Amino acid sequence: MSIIISIIAAFIVTFILLPIIIKVSRSVDLLDAPDRRKIHRVSTPALGGIGIFVGFMVAVFMAVPLAELATLKFFLFGLIIIFFMGIRDDISSLMAKHKLWHRYLRHFWLSTFRTYGSQAFMACLE
Repeated sequence: MSIIISIIAAFIVTFILLPIIIKVSRSVDLLDAPDRRKIHRVSTPALGGIGIFVGFMVAVFMAVPLAELATLKFFLFGLIIIFFMGIRDDISSLMAKHKLWHRYLRHFWLSTFRTYGSQAFMACLE
């Protein structure tokens, strides 16, 4: 039951935050301009990942008991790396080699989590 409540809370938080983030992105001109590599044809507000990340973190903190969060440290750190790389890429486009370096870094952290933390994570959900 707590997982369902946390999913609903994450949806509500994301649903409330995204229009605010879109409005702020447009007001400070943080827009993703279309080019030959993108599928959108008009400028699209950037930074939507902030609302999604906050909503997901709300779900994690509601679903996982506070005492068990320490077992998720590698997973959460990997998510934070992905989050900040996305923010950095939205503000000023990262070069491909920097994205690749960040990808290796986060895969290292996520594989470490899979090795040492996945059993603890599954135990939290039971």
